[in-house]
Amino acid sequence: MKIVGFLIRTLVFIFLFFNLVAAAEPEKSGEVSNIESEIRGVISDQIDAFSKFDVERAYSHASKAIKSIFPSAKIFGSMVRQSYPMIWAPKEYHFLKAEVTAGGVIQRVIFTDEKENLHLFDYLMLPNELGNWAINGVIPVMGEKGA
Repeated sequence: MKIVGFLIRTLVFIFLFFNLVAAAEPEKSGEVSNIESEIRGVISDQIDAFSKFDVERAYSHASKAIKSIFPSAKIFGSMVRQSYPMIWAPKEYHFLKAEVTAGGVIQRVIFTDEKENLHLFDYLMLPNELGNWAINGVIPVMGEKGA
């Protein structure tokens, strides 16, 4: 089972890495404050859903691409619970900078886990077919200081 989890995490990382590279070119350097609250609301609602074990609600915020990798809320929830316990049940979290890119918006979030360890993640956000924001991936940020 650990091998399957490792393979899933590896495939997700590879998929998300290529999506991030494709979206890395800045669209403009303007403020994202117009959409920041919407994006933060989506991320906060997903984290709240995890805390209430409501994987259906959490899954509803995932993009089509993520849903194609994890075809059910149960599978998606199991992956997050096993691979990202600091997101599944954070002690606290705070939003940092957001950046508009050609491929969407990247919202940085810092999580504190139950052991007081800090974890930085970039949420890749895309508009869905209804014009709402969807989470297209969550990438750990490594080796950066002063985020």
